[in-house]
Amino acid sequence: MKTGVIRAVSVALLFAGIGSIPAWGQAAQTSSSAQSNIDRASFDVAFIRLVDATELRAVAAQNPTFSGILACNGGIELTPGRIRITAATVFRLIAAAYGQPCGAALDLKLIIGGPDWIQKDAFHIQAVMPAGTPDYSFQQLQNGEAPVLQAMLRNLLAE
Repeated sequence: MKTGVIRAVSVALLFAGIGSIPAWGQAAQTSSSAQSNIDRASFDVAFIRLVDATELRAVAAQNPTFSGILACNGGIELTPGRIRITAATVFRLIAAAYGQPCGAALDLKLIIGGPDWIQKDAFHIQAVMPAGTPDYSFQQLQNGEAPVLQAMLRNLLAE
């Protein structure tokens, strides 16, 4: 089961890395070093739990727009120093980790491969960011403008 997810994430990692190859001399070394630090970013603490059917019914009861688990369902709430993800699929997490709106990633087939559960099973995640991590908005995360947080999500998925 994990092999498909790893393959999908590896393809995404390869694709994401193409745009970050530095181009010139000393500036490239500085940029490469800074990018390397970002790439190693991780949450201080992360709790991940599979959402069971009873919880899904409770989530649906609290949110009238919730229509069951679809690839892009799930909420992401950012507060200073923390991220709370509610009933999100691995597909949605991969899209967020690469700064893509989930709907666009689905429609344009930006994420392919992996077992069907990456679009069907939902997870609750709560994570604490290290001190000094920049604060980002959801919009910045979705637009690919949250490099440290995106790296943390990629590393969480890889682990």
